[in-house]
Amino acid sequence: MTLKDYKRQHLRAPLVSPFVYSRAGRVLKGLVENISEGGMLLKHMPPLHLDEEIWGVFEIVQYPVFSHYKFDELNLMDRKSFNSQIIRVQIRPVRKVELKGEGNIVSRYIGVVFLDHHNEKKIVVSDYVKTFTKNIIFLLKKIESNIGNGEMSEIRLLAELLGYPKEIKISNLRQKVLHDYQNLQWA
Repeated sequence: MTLKDYKRQHLRAPLVSPFVYSRAGRVLKGLVENISEGGMLLKHMPPLHLDEEIWGVFEIVQYPVFSHYKFDELNLMDRKSFNSQIIRVQIRPVRKVELKGEGNIVSRYIGVVFLDHHNEKKIVVSDYVKTFTKNIIFLLKKIESNIGNGEMSEIRLLAELLGYPKEIKISNLRQKVLHDYQNLQWA
């Protein structure tokens, strides 16, 4: 199967990061939901016109590849200690979706494309997606191999390092990680 067989041109990975931008003389904030080399999905954004172009910044974490470390080494890591980079991008919305959640709360999602994707930014995003992909596969393998085993400390640590909630039930974590894995490329 070739890359053209998929709906997406690029792999995407979850990224929870504030997206700060300027519009009409005001500084505003949304939230990055996921990212790929070509663009990202933003949440909590005011309506934007599909032809509107804006500049903004977000932070991208530079994860290590967790499978290269022993549990004792991973245990010394902290999500806040990972290097990160602030990325400045010019974006344009390409699609909008509004979803009703619990209590009829509407979440607005906006898919945007990068317009100024310089090579160094593209490399940073590509490295993030590739590393996140390796780490989520590693986590998923750990979850699958430890079902019924009872030893969940490494799974919880890996999940926390990747930004999943600390106190989430393992069954819910498995569903969330599997969903994120499936959304890397397929869907």
